[in-house]
Amino acid sequence: QELHKPLTKARGLLIAGKFDQLQRNVPYSAFAKAFSGWVRQRLAEPEDRIAVLRSQIQSALGKNAQVIVSLIPELTLLIGPQPEVPSLGPVETQNRFQLVFQAFMRVIAPPNQPLVLFLDDLQWADSASLALIEQIFKSSQTASFSPVSTPANAAPPGMPLLVIGTYRDNSAEALTPLWNSLKQQNISFPTLTLRPLQTVALNHFIADSLHRSTANTAQLTQIVHTKTRGNPFFVNALLQSLYESAHICFDTTQGQWTWDEAAIEQCELSDNVVDLMTAKLKTLDASLQQVLTAAACIGGQFSYDALAALLPASQISKDAFNQGLWTAIDQDLIQSHQPLNVIESLQSDAGLTFQFAHDRIQQAAYELLNEADRSAFHWRMSQWLPESHRSESASESANASLNNNSNNSTAATNLTFDIATHLLLAKRYLTTAKEKQQAAEWQLRAGLQAKEATAYESAWDYLKAGLSLLSEKTAPSATGPDFCDVSRENWRNHYSLSLQLHREGAEVSALLGRYNVMARLLEATLAEIRLQKKPLTDETALQGIRIRAAIAQDQLDVALEHALSHLAALGISFPRCSNKFHVVWGLLQAQRRLWRKSDRDLHSVAFAGDARITSILNTFHEIGAIAYMLDQDLSSLIIFRLIQLSLRYGANDGAVIGYLTYGFVLCGV
Repeated sequence: QELHKPLTKARGLLIAGKFDQLQRNVPYSAFAKAFSGWVRQRLAEPEDRIAVLRSQIQSALGKNAQVIVSLIPELTLLIGPQPEVPSLGPVETQNRFQLVFQAFMRVIAPPNQPLVLFLDDLQWADSASLALIEQIFKSSQTASFSPVSTPANAAPPGMPLLVIGTYRDNSAEALTPLWNSLKQQNISFPTLTLRPLQTVALNHFIADSLHRSTANTAQLTQIVHTKTRGNPFFVNALLQSLYESAHICFDTTQGQWTWDEAAIEQCELSDNVVDLMTAKLKTLDASLQQVLTAAACIGGQFSYDALAALLPASQISKDAFNQGLWTAIDQDLIQSHQPLNVIESLQSDAGLTFQFAHDRIQQAAYELLNEADRSAFHWRMSQWLPESHRSESASESANASLNNNSNNSTAATNLTFDIATHLLLAKRYLTTAKEKQQAAEWQLRAGLQAKEATAYESAWDYLKAGLSLLSEKTAPSATGPDFCDVSRENWRNHYSLSLQLHREGAEVSALLGRYNVMARLLEATLAEIRLQKKPLTDETALQGIRIRAAIAQDQLDVALEHALSHLAALGISFPRCSNKFHVVWGLLQAQRRLWRKSDRDLHSVAFAGDARITSILNTFHEIGAIAYMLDQDLSSLIIFRLIQLSLRYGANDGAVIGYLTYGFVLCGV
């Protein structure tokens, strides 16, 4: 909060996002929260400034604005709904995201308005968020990670951006690759370690709090320091606990605070802050405990409606519920995002939102519950979220307003990850085959959304969970690959779902460099396709994954062999040892078919190919470049066959590549 003062003088903005320990797989969650805050701050400005900003964003992002809207759905409140972006390959999608994000950052941090981006609890960040942080560092247009900039890493003029991150160093193993990567690139970033309070400082703090001299509080300080090791939050919690247990009290006759050091030393005090908070929560009123434990299952932030859904009237009366929530706010266990006069209404339709005052409070409340009760809350949440979203969508459709439409996008984006996460945490409630199938479908949706956001590690976690739900095993084998085998029954009954989970899991595994996992998934899927005598076209996407993985490993000959084998199975064969005779003959056939064809003739016929022809064309596109590098005669034959198929069945999206490369061949004749 101290940053607000100098920022206000410089007309700067501070935006903040926080990673959640129960939502570690949700990609870019803290970035989404931070930039949503930026949008809200901008919307409070005069209309003329909003219009200028809208124009700047639209000019910078162009037709790719939806890439950023997918990350920050609230951005549609500024720039309106955006058209969908073209579908690209995984690598191209990631490159596009990075380029568009850099363009967006240059707009939101103009020379005359500094921007501070604060990211809290990095130890819970997903891998995609860490990669984005690295991209911010690497960009030549961004600033240092802290208030100190050296000439080597200072931001160029025109981009006053400061990024501050906080994390717990005792649980930051996931951050090590990021730090190492930055150091290898000679990107320096000052680090400020917040160390525990030393005894002298702690003694001054306690003396000031109790209005006594440091000499009077020295012994008490030693006891507190021994228990808390100087952790400031732990110190506050312990002193509050000692006050509530009357070990520290105000003596009205003496007019001062007093305590019994011998009694404090003898009383059983936890030396763990979570245990201490848990013990404190156990002493609270039952309704307050119900509110806190239910809220902890939702996450670090929660809404009034969500909390009310977890605690129906059959469990707690509305009055007790509201009183418990108000007491939690009054005791600084929970903080509200709204002013006090709004909180006092406590109406379901008021859109009230809250957050825990500290992560340790949420953790303690969560640990108050046994495994069965936690699962029950998560299960209830997973069932309420879709119903709530349907109600909101119906209301928004009735209103048909711009803001509501954009909010619908926001809800749909976040809903999938929330439901998928709660279903996994409520796995013990998934007892029937139907429930497991539906849960696996949510994992697939979450995996696809994470993949689209280029958050491949999160995508794999969701897809692996979906595979596990369709497996007869409860966990992956300790000696086997990093996934569970789908049962034969689920392959028969849910073929499409099983195929998608395997296919997407294989592709994400390849993108993560886990080629052994990819190979096992592909082998299992291809075997099942052939066992069930499914069409060969079901194999095309799988073969494409295998081809791209071989290319990524610089195994071009292997990739080409895979492609030619698949094409042969689809009825397209080429000479094993092509030569100039084959090329000339193929060229003559292509020219005969192109004879007297005008430009209009080439693109006026709609594509009418079936799944087999589509599979053939897709495979041609996969191997066009590597065929040219390994065997130019074969490359020419592929181009001629592509031309013939396009003329016969109509042009699809890849026909332009065929005609373009055909022109190259003609230039070389």
